[in-house]
Amino acid sequence: PIPRVHVTHSSAAAFCGIPCVLAKLEYNTPFMLTEHGVYLREQYLSLGKRKLSSYLNTFLIQLIHSVTSINYYFADQVSPVCHYNTRWETKLGVEREKIEVIYNGVDKNLFLENFNVKTMVPTVVTVARIDPIKDIMTLIRAAAEVRKKIPNVKFIVYGSVSVPTYYEECLALREELLLEDTFIFAGHLSNIVQAYHSGDVIALSSISEAFPYSVVEAMMTGKPVVTTDVGGIREALGDTGILVEPRNPSELATGLLKLLTNDALRYELGEEARIRALSYFTLDQVLDHHLKSYLKLSLKSSLFGNSKPLAEDFNRVTEKTTEALGALRDIQKTGAQQKLLAEKGYALMDLGFLEQANSQFRRAVAEDPHSPGVPVYLSEIAKIYNKLGNYEAAMNEMEKVNTFLEMQTIADASIIA
Repeated sequence: PIPRVHVTHSSAAAFCGIPCVLAKLEYNTPFMLTEHGVYLREQYLSLGKRKLSSYLNTFLIQLIHSVTSINYYFADQVSPVCHYNTRWETKLGVEREKIEVIYNGVDKNLFLENFNVKTMVPTVVTVARIDPIKDIMTLIRAAAEVRKKIPNVKFIVYGSVSVPTYYEECLALREELLLEDTFIFAGHLSNIVQAYHSGDVIALSSISEAFPYSVVEAMMTGKPVVTTDVGGIREALGDTGILVEPRNPSELATGLLKLLTNDALRYELGEEARIRALSYFTLDQVLDHHLKSYLKLSLKSSLFGNSKPLAEDFNRVTEKTTEALGALRDIQKTGAQQKLLAEKGYALMDLGFLEQANSQFRRAVAEDPHSPGVPVYLSEIAKIYNKLGNYEAAMNEMEKVNTFLEMQTIADASIIA
């Protein structure tokens, strides 16, 4: 049973938002949706790495799109952790007036400053899980370049192994570059503050991020950061650190050397980072923004008598349910023309005019080839060919879907870039 409450809150546009949608339909309960990452994009990346069949990929793509779309459709407030993510959300049909960014924050009383303490040897610390998306291999190659200038430098990575095969690749590269004594995998550390304090510079080599806690935590401890310029990191760091191009070990090494060889600059950036973190990214600010959002949304709650519960009005329930089903098909709302073409395709397909529907879906793809809806429309084309008995053409379309998914693992946010 769905409880009657003042506000519902989902932490992702995913399956966890379904109870919020049901509460919206049954009681018109205000729905707040917060997102650290972009669930749809994360699933694109995940599917791109799996070796699933074309038809299973099609099913999962459509399922994920449906769940994401219905979350966005019914949410009263969508709060990503950075403005970078809003580009995805607006592309997927979220109205701009519904978006309110709430940055991540950390406990200033836990992450205490330590920018004036120098380590025994020059040390670069990374706090990240061992995962391809963190691109540890680029960090290893950068370490090899830094060691040429600073022979006694140490690189320490604190984090658990999430992809064992990738970890093995990292170990092989470390051995190949003769970095066993330079590059250390320290595993998970329960005292995360100690990890930041153990380094002179904090490095992050990710190829994709939303608004990483590791950057904000490092800033709060007064440690300068050298990081790839992906996701919302630029919003967090401002001009208090060094941003580099992803997958570029030479540029990463240059940034690290700049700070490791300049004590004054390192301390200056560390102090500025601490001030910026205290100004914008504290846990108190996060809690305050959430509380204000709850209070604002609760004023619309039917529990306060400001609106009639949908369950008491059958016609409104029917209307909303119909709209919800429409939202499942209108997967993106990526533009009026593309939306219209896709709707025509679905209508023609429902009526049995498969070839005409095929034409409309192709026009929808051509309207915006980079739209997140493209793999869905291509899978519909494949489905039509399958029904027509043209299995070779169906497989060709599914190959296009797989290619589209694989591209998500190559370029950060390539769908909307």
